[in-house]
Order: sequence, then C-alpha cells, then structure tokens
Amino acid sequence: MVTGTTVNSQDKLFFPKSLYEDKHQNIWIGQGQTVVRFSKGQCKKYHFKEETNTGSIYGIYRGFSFVEDEGGHLWALAFSGELYYFDASEDAFVACKLDFPISNVGSFTKIKNNTFWIGGLNGLFEIELAYPVVRAWKQISTLKDISRAMLVADEFYVGTWSAGLFKTQPYHPKSFFTKVAALPFNDILGLTYNRHTGLWVAGSENVVSLASGFFKSVPLPVANVAVEVMGLLPDSMLVVGTLQDFYTLKKDRNTSSAQFNALSINLAPTALLCDTNRIWIGTLDGSVFYYEVLQKTLHRIKSIQASSTSIVKIAKDNVGNI
Repeated sequence: MVTGTTVNSQDKLFFPKSLYEDKHQNIWIGQGQTVVRFSKGQCKKYHFKEETNTGSIYGIYRGFSFVEDEGGHLWALAFSGELYYFDASEDAFVACKLDFPISNVGSFTKIKNNTFWIGGLNGLFEIELAYPVVRAWKQISTLKDISRAMLVADEFYVGTWSAGLFKTQPYHPKSFFTKVAALPFNDILGLTYNRHTGLWVAGSENVVSLASGFFKSVPLPVANVAVEVMGLLPDSMLVVGTLQDFYTLKKDRNTSSAQFNALSINLAPTALLCDTNRIWIGTLDGSVFYYEVLQKTLHRIKSIQASSTSIVKIAKDNVGNI
C-alpha cells in the first residue's frame, strides 16, 4: 500500500508508530512530527512543530493517538501532550487547548459518547469533547508512566512502562485499579484483544495471552459422579443426567452465578433428547422414558421392552417421529 524510507520524504512513510481507520475508511498514520492520511490510494502528510513528540526516550515507540467523537470528528493527541482536531473544511489539524499538563501520552481511549480517557506520564485523565473544544476534564487516577490502555467490554486495562498492567471497571462508580498479578513482566508496550483468546499483552521481549477461560465450573450437588448424558431444551435450559440423578441448569445473564436443580428422575441414562417441554431418556437396560417438564411427570414407553442392549441414541426427524 505505502512504502517507507529511512529519510523523511513527502511521499513515503518515515518510522510510523500508530494506525487508525476512521468511519470513512481513511487510514491515519502517526509518525514523529507528521500524520499521514492514506485515502483512495493516495497519501497526504500533515506536518507539526519540530519539537512535537521529542524529549523522551519512549518517543521511539509513540507518535500520535487518534479517536473520533460522536459527531465523527477526528482528534489527534501527540505523545508530547498537544491535542488537535481535524478541520475537514480546511483540510488541516488545528490545535485545541488542554487545561492540564500531560506528556508522554501512551493512550487516548473512548469510554462512551464524547468521554475519553488520556493516560500519560503524570496520570490518567478524563476529558469531555465538544467539537472544537474540550468542555470539561478531571483526573481519574494517579497511575504514572502509562504506556498503553484498552477498553474490553466493561473492563479498562492500563499498561505502564515499568510498573505492570492494571485494570478497572469504568462504568462502575466505586471501581478502583488493581494490578494484574498473573503477568510475568512489567513493561507493557502493546495491548490487543481477541474474543477467542482473550487479551494479548506485549512487553519488550515477551508476548502473553491473558485469557479468562471459556468455561466456568458449576459443581453438581453430588460430588464425584460422572455425567452420562447432557442436552439443551429450546429455552436454553441445560439438562444433565448422572448415573442415577437428573438436574437442570439455567444461567441468569444478569448474574455470574448458576446452580443445578434436581429433577424427580431416578434412572441410569445412556441417551438423551431434549424436545419442547419434554425430555426423552434411553437407559442402560434398553428402556425409553419421557419426562414432561411442565407437569414434572415421568412416563415409560411400554411398547419398548427392556433388554440386554442399552439405548445409545435418540433423535427426532423433520416430521416429528422419535
């Protein structure tokens, strides 16, 4: 797409440090003292003051951070602490005053609507944008030397240059920052998230995945028993059969807790089919039963006689035959 060079030029990249794609599919590339817009196969460079993003060794890794407000306006925050908005009518970046000092900016993150969190050398700050000005600001945390930050669902992760990774819940009024102790290093250079593998954290010489795990254990009421069969009713209720007992479980989306409820079924199951308000059960001795969920009654299919062959599968076809 775009070639680079070790000599600063008008038509090539020069040590790019950040990438951002806006709502119009423009690619914005942050460099040291320039921002590059890549649009429709063409590059354009926007130049800033020579002292921009200088004065810190960490400037090797950081240039500009980009966000968009609710109105679709692009904002750029320099690593050295200067805030700009992009004036599309003038095709230029315009300086916007910040009423608090900040430098070594490692993060510029949208929290909600026009509320953004900025992390840098001297702490974490919240600003409220009202294009083309900053309407309000306050300090959120005294965490120092913030290198990266990322919002994942309702958790906000903050990395530092040498003190480790921290997290909080920005939408919870009484939440506070706690350190992620599982991380084997303290220098946080990059954060990214994948819904399958969790949060990836990059250090100067390490990359790790902080996956919270796909599954959470829900213990059965009776310990040390094997699960023989399992199925799901149409209303998303889980049915579990052990050697002699049956249970149902339905997860409440609003809470993290889940608990099994016992059913009045005492069988040795080998096959299970969950139908609408009915649970079909095949047993070790070749018998077939069905349990009426609403009536809470168990019935045996008398036409199927017990035998030495167990039932291994129960299925339902498209016309309703079992």
